[in-house]
Amino acid sequence: MIEGYESPWRRVDPSQNEFARLDEAQREAWLLRRLNILVAHARAKAEYYKDLPAEPLTSTDQIRGLPILENPMYRKHTPPNGTQLVAIPNSSGLALASGGTTGEPRSCYRTAEEQHVIATRLAWGLDAAGIKPGDVVANLMPPGNLWVPFISYLGALEHLEVRVLPIGRAYSAEAALKWMNRYQVNVLLGYPAEIVRVVLEAPQGSTFPKIRLIATSGTPVYEGPRRLMEQAFGGPRFVSAGYASNDTGPMGYQCEHCNTGTFHLQDDLQILEILDVDSHEPIAKGVNGKMIFTQLLLRVVPVIRYAIGDIGKWVNEDHCPCGRRSPRFELSGRTDDMLVGEALQLLPETLDKALHGVAGIGPDWQLQVTSENSLDCVTLRVETLPDIAPHTVDVDLLRCNLLTCCPDMVSDLEEQRLGKVEAKVYPYGALPRSPRTGKITLFLDERRR
Repeated sequence: MIEGYESPWRRVDPSQNEFARLDEAQREAWLLRRLNILVAHARAKAEYYKDLPAEPLTSTDQIRGLPILENPMYRKHTPPNGTQLVAIPNSSGLALASGGTTGEPRSCYRTAEEQHVIATRLAWGLDAAGIKPGDVVANLMPPGNLWVPFISYLGALEHLEVRVLPIGRAYSAEAALKWMNRYQVNVLLGYPAEIVRVVLEAPQGSTFPKIRLIATSGTPVYEGPRRLMEQAFGGPRFVSAGYASNDTGPMGYQCEHCNTGTFHLQDDLQILEILDVDSHEPIAKGVNGKMIFTQLLLRVVPVIRYAIGDIGKWVNEDHCPCGRRSPRFELSGRTDDMLVGEALQLLPETLDKALHGVAGIGPDWQLQVTSENSLDCVTLRVETLPDIAPHTVDVDLLRCNLLTCCPDMVSDLEEQRLGKVEAKVYPYGALPRSPRTGKITLFLDERRR
């Protein structure tokens, strides 16, 4: 508090998480009460949920009797396509929008109170990931255009007693490095593609600050981008800034014992089910399944049993070494970040390896798939580094790497289950990016259906 003024500010500390101290019976009662409040609200206020049961649930296991909300239905019934999932029309607070990487941006609404709670939960996650009081953090998340990550993480950082540089992504690499060096930044927070852009577009001879921690969101950090950032910023530790979405808010956070892709559940906000893809029955720990989230906080657009589009598995352990009671899960990928066809089953990690050892190209890529004479045809599209001419890149080596990393392609070509495999090199910055987020769509599926 500042004398003479009221302020809601307070440092976010893990000790404030009362839910984390409850025993199993208390946690079940806490979750069940909030689940019933959510279901009653959604049934009364949102047309889509009008057929939910009127009688209160008697255990959280009974959530499996409620219908699953698939991603296409969420898109269909939220603005600009529909309003059946909106429980509080014209609510006060924030009007937001999805990134729109794969189409028309989807509207999203949050009250100021919901946004504040979300910021505090993101702060708990950043604290667990290793951001500490006294750090100097550059917030490189994309701002503006109704895009939520910048303001959500800015709100989170305000609760952590750190100095924050709200740089965003509307900057030159030279300007970004100037501010980082002037204020002695030691933590970066942003999308991997934007941090890599600072490295690649920095003027020759630029001084890079020594960074101890890079917290990323949006996409995984693949090996190529990781090497560039490690070399530029002096070998930082990489962590996730949190597993979250516009639709659901924070879903997971990392502690110092979480490997890449492993998260603690934000279990005072979310009920997570991991189900068999076909039967929709719960599956054992350590087995991949469809991730279904119920968000207990949001009231403007309630989210009940939402199939977010990710696959994952519960970590096969009883307790995390960090001592936190929140269960851990491991993300295995997105259903739309894996290209599958009669002759194809490709993951991003596989394609990233194909770029290694090819001089003159950057870490960004896109796989384009078309059809010709009823066969799939594959083109790996990459960009050069700045000031490198595309014709100087060994495109044959790139294609050879692709086939080496994807041996099934070789047999598919020989047995004529695949049409052709090509590699193409474009100038730096030529691959299409989302104007809102700067992301490149990894798999461009242009096959005729």
